[in-house]
Amino acid sequence: MVLYYEQNPSDAEVKARTINPEVILLDLVMPEMDGLVLLERLRNHEFTKDIPIIMLSAVEDPHQKAAAFALGASDYVIKFPDPVEMLARLRHHGNARSLQIRQHQAEIELKQQRDRLEETLVELKLRENELKSIFNAALDAIIMMDQEGKVIGFNPAAEKLFGYDRDEVIGRELADLIIPPQFRRQHRIAIEQHANKSNDINGMTRRLDVQALRASGDVISLEIAITAVKSHGRLIYTGFMHDVTERKQLVKSLGDALVAAEVANRSKGEFLATMSHEIRTPMNVVLGMSDVLLETSLDIEQRQIVETMHRSGKALMSVINDVLDFSRIESGRFTVSNLPFSPRQVVEEIVCLMRMTAEGKGLTLTEESSPNIPEAILGDDGRVRQVLINLLGNAIKFTRQGQVFVRLSCYSEVAETLLFSVSDTGIGIAPEHTDHIFKHFTQADSGIARHFGGTGLGLAISKKLVELMGGRIWVESRLGQGSTFHFTLPARLVPATALVTAPIKTASTSGRSLHILVAEDAPENQMLIHAYLKKTPHCVVMVNDGVEAVARVKEESFDLVLMDIQMPNMDGYAATRAIRQWELEEQRQPLTIMALSAHASSSKREESLAAGCDGHLTKPIKKQTLLDAIQRVAESISEQDLVAAVRHIPQGVPL
Repeated sequence: MVLYYEQNPSDAEVKARTINPEVILLDLVMPEMDGLVLLERLRNHEFTKDIPIIMLSAVEDPHQKAAAFALGASDYVIKFPDPVEMLARLRHHGNARSLQIRQHQAEIELKQQRDRLEETLVELKLRENELKSIFNAALDAIIMMDQEGKVIGFNPAAEKLFGYDRDEVIGRELADLIIPPQFRRQHRIAIEQHANKSNDINGMTRRLDVQALRASGDVISLEIAITAVKSHGRLIYTGFMHDVTERKQLVKSLGDALVAAEVANRSKGEFLATMSHEIRTPMNVVLGMSDVLLETSLDIEQRQIVETMHRSGKALMSVINDVLDFSRIESGRFTVSNLPFSPRQVVEEIVCLMRMTAEGKGLTLTEESSPNIPEAILGDDGRVRQVLINLLGNAIKFTRQGQVFVRLSCYSEVAETLLFSVSDTGIGIAPEHTDHIFKHFTQADSGIARHFGGTGLGLAISKKLVELMGGRIWVESRLGQGSTFHFTLPARLVPATALVTAPIKTASTSGRSLHILVAEDAPENQMLIHAYLKKTPHCVVMVNDGVEAVARVKEESFDLVLMDIQMPNMDGYAATRAIRQWELEEQRQPLTIMALSAHASSSKREESLAAGCDGHLTKPIKKQTLLDAIQRVAESISEQDLVAAVRHIPQGVPL
């Protein structure tokens, strides 16, 4: 673009600044402003100082030409020149200006690139310093290694962890420093394989648990994160290492402690089971003999003594049962059943059972069930009974006068939930003690244990039983004004037809007399069973262990075997299995074997059945319980005899 002015120099100056022409044609003589003055102003202005300016003049004046060139004119032309010459001059100066502009732009771009490079270098330097700071300040050991396995980076944490100075490890092979000898060959093979597949593992990160060697020769456990990055065609490995030796030792210690705790827990369970057996065995005799004595003619004083012995024995047995229940719950071996039962019937039966005890203290015991209580729900009625007996027993024990009241209702705060409440007018509980009474071995104060007795386990067991059944238990009480214990149970409804109603058994003595073999090693238990069966028509043979029991079964015919589980020489389980094997080999009709055990747990019952027993009776066994069991066997045998006899009646004989 060419800007030509010969009329208005001020306008020319403005135009030159705005349109940025490639060449300016400037007349030397103009009104208002001399061309040389305008030339000087254009050359001194930032936007026009580099634009080629061709001065035009009507006369050839050497002095003016010299002045023009002195002020920065690019050319001086006498007007009007030949067009070809003028075009050539314009093209020449225009090309020069374009070249100048391009050079200037190139210089600007070069400067910008140089500035960007300097900024990048400054940024890289900052990043390098940051990385060095992180590398040096990191709490975990960081080691960098090239693809030949040589150390190229070793931070202070690595120096502290492995016991080497940085200067003594740089350039050395890592395998010779921290890799245990048995793993060095494997390490070198892995490095070589990685180098051959560098493209595949570039950017790869792996986490490993390894063992490492310190300068002292100690072996430590490390948790490592390894990153492989390709730089200038070579792999660089960076390992971030955390010492987990103490943690692994702690985990091992905890594992050992857990094993020891489990062993101790099993030992405790075995100890409690053994103690249960050893205590129940003599208690069986004490309670059984007191039952027998109470059936005899006694004067008033003698009867009081025997009744006191019997109550004390039952109290001791209750303590034993509490301890065993609590132990099973704590060890996680306690389970609850899930069968249909009637909650209303459970409450009525427990109140009926406990009414005599309450009335013996001069207390009134009543119960009430809301009319909207479901007829049947799923749950463990035995454990519900246990909780109710415990709460009612406490209410009666801690109430000197007044009444005890049991209520069954639907819990208004939670849908499909039953609420059992046991209220009394007893001594009550101070507010500071209500949060503690459900803890094991805890009572409201020490005076209660001395005055009323008890282990402090009953409420703890009740709480755990209720929670196992999906409910919760709590107490509302005022000192001196009585207490109300509440517990909830989920009301999982089932049809009333799901209830299994057991037929009412009478004390029938029908059935023939039985030939009974009793395998029992304790003489006092033998004496007790003799006393129980003394006035029955049954014939009893006693043996002292499992070996004798198996031998007598092979020698003579018995209808029933009462098999004690814990006996010397051969226990009851082994004897039962031997008898069942002999019956199978000889194609004998299996005789009825009832296990006798002081172990009351369900697992022992299942173990008895698995060994081949037909039933399981728990010591201390009551006389009536034993007689009922024998009676059921006698009735069963009589029915079998009748069926066998009918089968042999000739056809046509009227019955």
